[in-house]
Order: sequence, then structure tokens, then C-alpha cells
Amino acid sequence: MPARPPSHGFPAHRPFFLLAQAAAIVGGLVWLLPTEEPIRLHLTWLVFGMGSAAVAGYLLTALPSWTGHRASAATVWGLVSLWLVTRLLATFGCPADLAFIVADIAFHAVLMTALAVPVLRRRLWRKVPLTLAPAVLGAAELAFASAPHGSALPVAAVLLFAALISLVGGRAVPAFVGAALRSPAPPPAAGPLAPALIAGATGAVLVGAERAGGVLLAVVGLFTLARVRHWSVTRIRTHPGVAMLVLAWLWLGSGLGLLGAALIVGAGAPAPVTVGTAVHALTMGAMGSMIYAFTARATMLRTPGVLVPTRAQQIGFLLVLLSPVPRLVPWPDAPTGHAVAVLAWCLGWACLLARTIRTLQDPAPWPALSAAREVGGRVR
Repeated sequence: MPARPPSHGFPAHRPFFLLAQAAAIVGGLVWLLPTEEPIRLHLTWLVFGMGSAAVAGYLLTALPSWTGHRASAATVWGLVSLWLVTRLLATFGCPADLAFIVADIAFHAVLMTALAVPVLRRRLWRKVPLTLAPAVLGAAELAFASAPHGSALPVAAVLLFAALISLVGGRAVPAFVGAALRSPAPPPAAGPLAPALIAGATGAVLVGAERAGGVLLAVVGLFTLARVRHWSVTRIRTHPGVAMLVLAWLWLGSGLGLLGAALIVGAGAPAPVTVGTAVHALTMGAMGSMIYAFTARATMLRTPGVLVPTRAQQIGFLLVLLSPVPRLVPWPDAPTGHAVAVLAWCLGWACLLARTIRTLQDPAPWPALSAAREVGGRVR
């Protein structure tokens, strides 16, 4: 990691994390609107909108740590403009329109280029798979936009994001745990094994082999949950910033296990072992909590070597963390349960969004996502 932030470029996490948080709120609210296609709009904003903004913000923020190079302000604002155009076209236009297809391809292609060029220039071959993530996510959104009602593509898209969380979070979460506890980082993920198994399950779902995919997801879910035993759970209780990441990780393992069980059992499974409830465990639970925990780090209070979430950030995180519960348990009145889940989700994200807006005028922190500090001219 460079000892000092690059003098050129722009802190990309600021606009993209703000967009991810705003998209999370919009994605929740559209479920309550009297629209003809609430599910499509729900996924358009909650999965592809929030997800793509968070991925762009995270990867562009990690880029200087990998290469010492920041994307230029023109590149960042160009990407922001393309993201906004894509969301508006996906919301108000026809998903199959040429304008939407061009905007979606342009956003993901520019993002991939901004990441890949400096990575390839520095020959950082281990980072190349991450630079390809935008291409995969862009292809997933185009496929979803043109998919017929009732297809397996929405589930496949959610699983692709779960694989990305497993890949990135599998290394970042234990690293942040180790840094917070000032001890060697716990063991990282077993290479690309877990993401590869999730990708395999995604392929199985797409070809109609639901039970085979379910078995793979059940195995990955158990493996994901088992990793937490290495993360000093009793010690991180006094470090809420990393505790948030570990709690989000638990949703990832639980969601993968629930979806695996739902695919194995098939139609007629009781709640929470249904595909619909399991998908919400992965979207609201794993995606929402993990993106919240990561994006909140950029605006947490900073003391030497420690990131401390504000009270509002902690309350907001708990609301987001618990928001999937009304979707997972039997509710006397299902619409009321859905409304409670959406209300908790939106209030939680509003707490974080307010903090993000309030800190826009402050100097951009470096490093943005960790509490590393300069000691003797080097970042520790």
C-alpha cells in the first residue's frame, strides 16, 4: 500500500457509496409502490443499482492500494453519469431498449477498463479476476432485463453477487478483524473454492439442475459459517466496526444454506425454506448488511488505528441486519410483514445516508476503508 494517498485522481468511494445507499432506499420503497412490475424495479434498484454502485466504489477505492494509481475525476464522474442514466432507463424505459443496453454496456466497460489498465500495467495477475467482475455483473443485468417472467435468472444474479461477496469479503473481513485486534489476520478463504462452488451452483440452477445446485450451496453455506470460528468472535464484541462485517458474513452463510435447502426440497417447502425467503436472506441480509458495513467504514469516526461507527450508524446497521426477519418467519398478515421489513430496511439506510451526506465537506480519509495510519512515513 502506498505510504501516502496519490496526489492525482479522485476519491471514488464518495459518489458511489452515496449512490449505493440511496439506491438501497429506492429499491426498498418501490416494493410498496402501486406499480405493474414491482419485482423488476425492486431487483433493478436493490440488486443491480445498489450492487453495481457498491462494487464500483469498492474496486476504485482499492485500486490505489494495488497500483498507486487513482482513477481520474473525469473517469469517476463519467461513470457516475452512466450509472444514473442506466438506472433511469431501467426504471422508466423498456429494459430491451437499445439506449438501456448501450448505457449498461458502457458503464461496465468503462469501469472494467479503469481497473484493468493499471492492474495489467503493474502485472498484478491475482487482481485480474476482480477487474472482470464488472463485465460479469453487466452481462447478468442485460440477461435479467430480457428474461421472461418466472425464469431462474433473478436467482442466478443474486448468486453472482453472493460469489463476489464470498471472494472479496473472504479476504477483507479476516484482514480487518486481524487489524482491529492487532493480531495476525485469521486464515483467509480457501482460495477461490467457495466462489467457484457458488458459480457452479449458479450454472446448475440455470440449466434446471436445482437439486444439484442446492447441494453445492448447502456445502458452501456450512463452510462459510464454519469460518467464523477463526475470527475471535468473543473479542470483536468491543470492536463494532468489524463486528458489523462478521454479522453480515453470517447472513451470507445462512442465506446460501437456506437457498440450498429450498432447492433441494423443491416446491411446497415451508418458510423459511423457500426460494423467495432464501433470496431475501441473501439480498437484504448478506448483500445489504455487507455493503452497509463496508460503505459505513468510509464515514466512521477515526481514532489512532481504530474505526468507530457512530451511534446512528450502529442503529441503522441493526435495522438493516434484522430487516429480512419479517420475510423469513411466518407473519399473520404477509403484506404487513413485508411493510415492516421495508420500513426497517429504509430507516437503517437513511441513518447511514445522512452520515455520508454530512461528511461530504470533510477531507477524504486515506485509507478510506481502514484505520491504517502513517508511522515513520509508512502506513501501518
